[in-house]
Amino acid sequence: MPRFPNVSDISQTMSATSYGPFAARMSQLLSQGELIPLHLGDTWLLPPKDAREINLDKDAIHRYAPIAGLPELRAETQKRLQNYGIDAQYDDVFITPGSTGGLSLAVEAMFDPGDEVIILTPSWPLIFGMFHRRKVQVRQVPVGPSGFPDDIASFKARLVNAINEKTAGIYFCDPNNPAGFIYSKEILDLIADLVEEHNLWVISDIAYADMAFEDGYQVTGARPRFKDRCVTSGTFSKTFALAGHRVGYLHCPPAVSKLLTGLLTNTTYHASTSAQEMALACLKSEETESVSGSYAEGAKIAHSLFEGTFTPAQGGAFLFVDLRPLGVTTHEQTLDFLMRCLDVGVSLCPGQIFGEGFGPFARLCYTAVSPDRLREGLKRLNPLFRT
Repeated sequence: MPRFPNVSDISQTMSATSYGPFAARMSQLLSQGELIPLHLGDTWLLPPKDAREINLDKDAIHRYAPIAGLPELRAETQKRLQNYGIDAQYDDVFITPGSTGGLSLAVEAMFDPGDEVIILTPSWPLIFGMFHRRKVQVRQVPVGPSGFPDDIASFKARLVNAINEKTAGIYFCDPNNPAGFIYSKEILDLIADLVEEHNLWVISDIAYADMAFEDGYQVTGARPRFKDRCVTSGTFSKTFALAGHRVGYLHCPPAVSKLLTGLLTNTTYHASTSAQEMALACLKSEETESVSGSYAEGAKIAHSLFEGTFTPAQGGAFLFVDLRPLGVTTHEQTLDFLMRCLDVGVSLCPGQIFGEGFGPFARLCYTAVSPDRLREGLKRLNPLFRT
């Protein structure tokens, strides 16, 4: 009989199977509309008006589209990548079913079963399951015990210790999900040294590239030392509030690009045509600043009003909350505490899904609800964080 793996076999993602009463209670409150959901990385604004008014009477929008993406959207995405500083060529840009679909394709194109890959943690959690499904061994390297980078020497020692003859690549998201930090030039130079020394691939997840709050941010793929080694994964979900429409993109070195059309053909085929038309409308719209601006506004509210222990975010949509000052030391204790948060009608995401060692943490999303709802959620949470 074939073996049917359960969720815990393929991913660290939160589920009713692996998180029991907490997940069940949260689902119940969500279905009843009684929850302020700060656990999920979502946006509360509608997409720009131009995207909401695409012409659904156009015949082509209901037909199959080019596998690699609508030509005009690929061209506009190429320009977007070039604006980030990446020397992007049209043939190396692919439109994908969200960045999740794109990253899954990248994993399959770049790595073979038996390879090992380093994931810098804390990390976007779905990537663990993608590598597991490909039978690629993951080695987690924490950037620091609080979820933010610590001193460069300690990080270098951990990273060097994780590399062996089977290591084929490194994945990281920048700005980081869940902690909201931006990788410094010193850290990226260190990673570049090791990538060159050991001939490694890099997957750079830039889902929150438009939400960097501090000057000096540069996407990894724009740095010359990464040019021929880096696959860049992006999304239109965050910047343009299109999460439910599932449209993202990949930029690949030519060696990887050669494989992408075939992989798309035999997996997802192509991203939704209507979603691509919406993304194209967004790229041409003058209204997108309102969506991006909601991130900065949410960050200011959370930074100023939340009474939990956290390091201020430098970008993205989240605070990574340290529960250890409350006496929480284990994942199980975290779930008990998050149940208390549910009792006041607010959901946070448990830290364990973002990497080993982050059990006594929680992620708070400050863009998932309107500013007024965020303020209300923080008002409900704050008494639980007063020690």
